Amino acid sequence: MRGQLLEATTNDTAPRGDGRDSAPPAVSRRARRGRVAAGWAAAAVVATLALWAVLRIPMDAPDANSPLMSNHLGVVDAENSVGQTFIATRDNLDRMSLLLSVEQPNDYSSITFTIRDGGPSGPVLRTVSQRILNLPVGDPFRYNIFHTAALDPRWQLLTFEPIPNSAGRKLFFSIEGKYIPPPTKVGVAMMFHSGYPEGTAYVNGGEQNAHVVFRAESRGDVRDYLGGLPENVTFEKQGPLANPATYAAPGVVYVLLLAALLRTAWRALRGRPAS
Repeated sequence: MRGQLLEATTNDTAPRGDGRDSAPPAVSRRARRGRVAAGWAAAAVVATLALWAVLRIPMDAPDANSPLMSNHLGVVDAENSVGQTFIATRDNLDRMSLLLSVEQPNDYSSITFTIRDGGPSGPVLRTVSQRILNLPVGDPFRYNIFHTAALDPRWQLLTFEPIPNSAGRKLFFSIEGKYIPPPTKVGVAMMFHSGYPEGTAYVNGGEQNAHVVFRAESRGDVRDYLGGLPENVTFEKQGPLANPATYAAPGVVYVLLLAALLRTAWRALRGRPAS
C-alpha cells in the first residue's frame, strides 16, 4: 500500500508535457498584458524623446516682412542708395532677402548691405558684401498689368551673424554701391506708396512714402518656425482665410481621429472589444 501511495505521489508531482509547469490562464493573461503595457510605455517614451529632438532642430524662422507689392525699381550705384527701417519680431535676426537685379553686370563691382541700429545714423551692426555678378539681370520679377504684386520673384539672400536681442528693435538696412558705374546700376524693388506701416524707405538718405520689398528671418528652431506659421499663412488673406482657426481645425480633427485609432488598437491588443 505504501508503495502505491509513494508512486501516486511521485506521478502527481512529475513534470507534464515538455517538462515545464503549465501556468494558470489568468496568470498568462496578466503577464501578456504587462508586457504589452511595458511596450506601449517604452514606445511613448521613445516618441516623446523623438518629438523633443525634432522640435530642437535648428531652423530659420520667418521674421518681419513687407507686403509683396512693387511698382518701382530703386537705383543703387556710385551716386545712389536705397534703405529701409523695420521692426524685427524675433531675436537672432540673421537673414534678409531682397528683390535685386543688375542692368549691366561686371566681375569687379559689389553692393554693400548694412544693418544699423535705430535708423540711418545708428551704429553699424552687420555688413555684407555681394558681387553684382551674382544678381539677376534685368527685372527681378514679372509685372501683371492688372495687379501690382511681384510675380515669380527672384529673391537675393543675404546672410550674416545673428543679431541677439533683435526682437522689437527698430533697425535700418541700406544697399549701397560705392564703386558701381551708373550704367551698371542695380535695381531694388520698392512700392510707392508705402504698405509697410512699421518702417519707411529711404532714397539717397531721404525719407520716402514707400517701402522696400523684403523678407527677414531669424535663427531659431522648429518650434519658432511652427509658431510663425499662423501669421504667415494668413498674411494678406481675407474673410475666413484670415483666421488661423480655419487652418487649425483640420489639424484638430486629425489629432482626434489619431487618438481614436490608437485607443482602438490598444483595446484590441488587450483583448477587449472597442466600445
